[in-house]
Amino acid sequence: MFSVLDAPDVSVLAHNTTVDSQTTTLTCVANGVPSTYRYTTWEHTWGWNTPLLRTFYGTKTLVLDKLTYEASGVYTCKAENGVRYSRNPIYGIGSAFLEVKGNTLSLRPF
Repeated sequence: MFSVLDAPDVSVLAHNTTVDSQTTTLTCVANGVPSTYRYTTWEHTWGWNTPLLRTFYGTKTLVLDKLTYEASGVYTCKAENGVRYSRNPIYGIGSAFLEVKGNTLSLRPF
């Protein structure tokens, strides 16, 4: 019996939020064979083709706290499992857009 090795396909789970929430969590989900992954980096950019804003290292789950509107953007996770070849040209990389909306205001009638 033999196993077919497969570099990870990666996706990012993110939920839009507001600054009122104070924190949010992004999760890097990798699927491949073998199923032991090393999460190398998270990168934060604004939009799909813009300069890098921040880099975070080595975690499956990224927790953002003290949320501001500036935390909005594209978060890209990179993961590897030791397999270098894949039919997928962007193996090991997944991205999601996170939107952090501004304060919600309660309007009271006069």
